[in-house]
Amino acid sequence: MESKKLMIVTVSLGSGGLERMVANIANKYIEKGWKVCILALLNPEGNVFVKLDKEVVHYDFKDISSAFASSFEKARKTKKWIRFIRQHICDFRPDCILAMTIKIGSMVVIANKKYKSRVVVREISDPKSKARNQLVNKICFHFCKKADGFIFQTEWEKSCFPKKIQNIGMVIPNPVVLKTNAIEEKRKAIVTMGRLLNFQKCHDVLIKSFAMFNKNYPEYKLEIYGEGPDLEFDQKLASKLNVTNNVIFKGACKNVHELIADASCFVITSDFEGLSNALLEAYLMGIPCITSDWPGAKEVVTDGVDGLVVKRGDINGFANAMECIVGNKDKASLFSKNACNNMKKYDAEIVFESYFKMIEGI
Repeated sequence: MESKKLMIVTVSLGSGGLERMVANIANKYIEKGWKVCILALLNPEGNVFVKLDKEVVHYDFKDISSAFASSFEKARKTKKWIRFIRQHICDFRPDCILAMTIKIGSMVVIANKKYKSRVVVREISDPKSKARNQLVNKICFHFCKKADGFIFQTEWEKSCFPKKIQNIGMVIPNPVVLKTNAIEEKRKAIVTMGRLLNFQKCHDVLIKSFAMFNKNYPEYKLEIYGEGPDLEFDQKLASKLNVTNNVIFKGACKNVHELIADASCFVITSDFEGLSNALLEAYLMGIPCITSDWPGAKEVVTDGVDGLVVKRGDINGFANAMECIVGNKDKASLFSKNACNNMKKYDAEIVFESYFKMIEGI
């Protein structure tokens, strides 16, 4: 009997949470005996940071265009992407296609029109964030109504979509695959993980908050794990605030969970997220967590119960929250314990079963 086939269409195979999610799903389907093909639309150099099973095949769209491309150039590239996806659907003939953003989902629906593979789209961010063009959203909604299924990460995401899409979708939290738990003996380190992109992740807010915190706790370090276009800006900001020696830019690390396991606190200062893998991973490892109040954050962290939730952009608030956690070991320990009690909700095996049912239409 011929193996079933899954195609995943995504952005890249780099070091982010989305990429780890893609790798986990691909590897799980290899375990199920399926053939798996990944198309990466923004991975022109073919870099693979995540760990993929050797049986997973992937193809990278090679065209590179300017970040400041005109509307015409973007439209032309979209047509090229659709042809790229259509050609691989023709060659691979997947039973199911998982599209990892609504823009990609729209292109997959168009490319798949002739071939009729089952299409499931996954939302990855806040549909109402300042990063989203609402006209583009409406266009994407139009095409995604024709998908066979839809995966939302949070109830907030689901509420932002038209009823027709809500009716074909379900909320499935991100599965968390961890091999490391927090260590009781703590280093004097505040940590974060995420792409260095201040427009979304707001590491500039974190550095300013840490600089305030550091005046009272000069022995602490801030470790930032991740890469991105705002690295130089953030380094200059740390220098300007006289915390260069205490703010450490660690880059992308494959063993990041082992490196942060003994951290005193994890902080995420994002302006918007879908459902942050970095936050979930730190939270379920048992590291005391502080998060900004992006829509959906409170679906993970309950303020004062299993972590702290701070108003977005509140520099004083984040500094005070760090002081609250490092200055009160009993409270930090309680946050960790209560967070770990939620492990079942994000248990990888349970969540993957929900993914399988949606992807396969069971």
